[in-house]
Amino acid sequence: MLFLIVITTNSIIIFKPLTVAIIVISLFGMYGIGFIFGALSLIYKRIQDIIPILQYLLLAIISLPASSNIFANIIPIYSTSSLLKRLLDNNDILFSEYILFSFSSIFYLIIGVLLFNSCDKFVRKKGIVGRL
Repeated sequence: MLFLIVITTNSIIIFKPLTVAIIVISLFGMYGIGFIFGALSLIYKRIQDIIPILQYLLLAIISLPASSNIFANIIPIYSTSSLLKRLLDNNDILFSEYILFSFSSIFYLIIGVLLFNSCDKFVRKKGIVGRL
């Protein structure tokens, strides 16, 4: 989508290496959240009913103003948008914020993979993989 926007608007976007690093690190957290929802959908087959609600919740989280609240910064999607907003405003970002962001993203990935594996084993043991 970004490349289509650049081509159609005939504009130039310059990515700093720090911006690319933040986006790549945030992918770990996003994959972790994806694994968590995948694990939930293995057990609770009707999870697609709450997906629209979650989409609006994620949109609301992204649009929150950037703050230094520690509890808000451990949510990967909020911390990504917060750090990117601050980079676009040319504000300095502390090294400790990068470390917290990296650890929280990796933590979500590890928790997501472990939860998905345990739910997969549970579902296979119960024999309810294809059942609604």
